[in-house]
Amino acid sequence: MVPNVHINEEIDGSFDVHLISHRYPLYKSRSHVPCTTSAEELETQISQFKKLVVDVECRAFGAEAKVRKLQTELFEAKNLSDQGIIKPCDSSNSIFKSAYNFISSTESTTMCKLQTEKLKADEKVHRLGASLASVMAQLAEKETELTKTQSTIAELKKKTETLDEQFEREKKNSEAKVGALQLQLLEKLFDTKTGAANDLKLTEEHLRVIEQTNRDALSRRDELISTLEERIVELEHELEDQTRKSHEKQLQLQLEMMEKLSTANTHSSEIVKQAENSLRFLEQANYATLKKKDEIISQYEKERRSIRKLAKLTAATTKRRVSKRIFK
Repeated sequence: MVPNVHINEEIDGSFDVHLISHRYPLYKSRSHVPCTTSAEELETQISQFKKLVVDVECRAFGAEAKVRKLQTELFEAKNLSDQGIIKPCDSSNSIFKSAYNFISSTESTTMCKLQTEKLKADEKVHRLGASLASVMAQLAEKETELTKTQSTIAELKKKTETLDEQFEREKKNSEAKVGALQLQLLEKLFDTKTGAANDLKLTEEHLRVIEQTNRDALSRRDELISTLEERIVELEHELEDQTRKSHEKQLQLQLEMMEKLSTANTHSSEIVKQAENSLRFLEQANYATLKKKDEIISQYEKERRSIRKLAKLTAATTKRRVSKRIFK
């Protein structure tokens, strides 16, 4: 595993080279080669510098060819001077006149143009020489920086190899630790499974007891419901009989009262009292019947509530049993 190489370029052209690893401390190396991210980009810049050097050499060869051409023209002018056509002691006017006498008008115009071009070429040669000198100086600086960069890359490779060796050692140690932890985990899992099996047996016994209790409770509930229904039917029949008997007795009393009223008008007050007593007796009988009916209904409601509670308890127990089986 090779660590990451991170390079931070600064404004002045220098950069920081960082070796970044997930398991090792941060190593830094500093150089003065303008670079952005990694050694590959340094190699790219080096190839660009080489292309620039080749370009400068080509331009230098072109400038050298122009210089040779100018030297040829100067040599021809020197030959003219050696032939006596142009003398060093002549002034510019005399040189011009002698050149004018020696050369025709068209050739003189051509010579003037050539002289102008020669002056321009001399200026270009001077500029190219200055630029060539600056480029050669830059090339020397780049070669120095390239040497430094190569030494930095070599150091980085050495550090990378050291980090790889350290990583391999720590990897072996980690594998040994992981093996030991796996053994401990297997032992703990075995103990946990044994305890879980014992708990499962106890849970199954509890479930069997709960199921038996639920069956008993359901049978008890069915018995209570059937008993209550029978009792309710009996009470309804008794209530109907009592109501019918009270109505019959009330009618009989009314008939007796009518007979007594018809046969004994003189004893009307006594008959009225007897009638009132009979009415009170009937009212009391009706009140007792209604009260007993209310008691029967309240008892029936209590029994229904107890049955509902028992049903809810049975449903909750069954739900817990199902959830435990699902969890199992």
